Amino acid sequence: MPSAKELAAHNVEFEKGIVQLSPRAFLAIGYAASNVGFLIAPSGVVVIDSTESTESAKDILTDFRKLCAMPILAVVLTHGHRDHIGGIAVFADEGTPIIAHETFQSHLASQVSSPARLNMIRTRRQFGAGLAPHAERINIGIGPAVLPEAGLGAGFKPPTRLIRGPSEEIEIGDLTLTLIAAPGETPDHMLVWSPRDEILFCGDNYYCSFPNLYAIRGTPYRDFSLWAASLDTMANLNACILAPGHTRPVFGKETVRATLLAYRDAIQFVIDKTIEGMNLELSVDELVAHVKLPAPLASLPFLQEYYGTVEFAVRAFYCGTMGWFDGNPTNLRGLAAVERANRLARLCGGPSQLVAEMQASIEKQDNRWAMELADHLLALDVCRQEAQEAKRKALVALAEQEGNAPIRNYYLTVARELAREPS
Repeated sequence: MPSAKELAAHNVEFEKGIVQLSPRAFLAIGYAASNVGFLIAPSGVVVIDSTESTESAKDILTDFRKLCAMPILAVVLTHGHRDHIGGIAVFADEGTPIIAHETFQSHLASQVSSPARLNMIRTRRQFGAGLAPHAERINIGIGPAVLPEAGLGAGFKPPTRLIRGPSEEIEIGDLTLTLIAAPGETPDHMLVWSPRDEILFCGDNYYCSFPNLYAIRGTPYRDFSLWAASLDTMANLNACILAPGHTRPVFGKETVRATLLAYRDAIQFVIDKTIEGMNLELSVDELVAHVKLPAPLASLPFLQEYYGTVEFAVRAFYCGTMGWFDGNPTNLRGLAAVERANRLARLCGGPSQLVAEMQASIEKQDNRWAMELADHLLALDVCRQEAQEAKRKALVALAEQEGNAPIRNYYLTVARELAREPS
């Protein structure tokens, strides 16, 4: 896992500006959580994605207008994640085509069956909403520390044209694009391939980090095999330029192909090695120890665990393919948290002994064990003040060393919540 210092160095991926990809193509980076692409046709501009807010979209359009004053002909969406669709209205006037795949699903639309409140709480923790940029939130792993929130989601407009089937070639203002279904981080992912420029806009199927095969904010299972297959599709296009939805572009046909195939290999390795361990009847925790990327992959700069992690991928693959039960009959009808905490307290001589061991663990910087002990005390609803403060200290200490942005942001945000929570 990277260190906090390495996470800070990763900020180079989000340096703010509009990067020229080719004489007629640009990528806006660092204005928001996600990038915006521009392809210039003889009669106007095709925009790819829109960021998460109207404020960031306006900033991008203002700077792009210094380079090109031509009208916007269409907005193409690579997928429905909120950080790609929240600023559409800034780029799309009434009647401007908004193009997506037929599987498109907006993450801004309300879903009656989804735990929307819980998802929002955990999303804010993962992305460190409320943390001080740079001082606490170094970055979000795939985007900068400073994220404009004015008009968050306010610019969403639904697609007006849907691409059917595996792929479709379309003409926009004398510009020919091939739009290709490529499920990966989401089932509705769509590639935007410009043969003229040999540029591939790939959404979130690639970015400069180990892929987020499971997001700690909570997501449905992401099909690892489909993602790996989509990377094969991407590599076989032989693009000269790869323009991702996050982080900086990749240049050079050989480099692009090698990058995409290594990314695919990393996902496939997790699949194969996890299945190997599952067939040995390893527990989920044992699987985490069993599955480690081989050195040739683990050393690659674009597979460092700034955003996704191998551990979370292993756990997600197990649950996504086998469900929650780990095979151990002890866990079929396990003890309730409060009952387990009561028995542990009795074993060690009462809650006061739990407190003493917790405080000693904090002093020894055994922070993960300290947090477990604090959780037992909180389950018992005794010594709440001591337990909350110990857990807060442990979270801050762990965050100081953490180089995975979602984990770091989650630690620090919960630490803040504990400091505010009445004991």
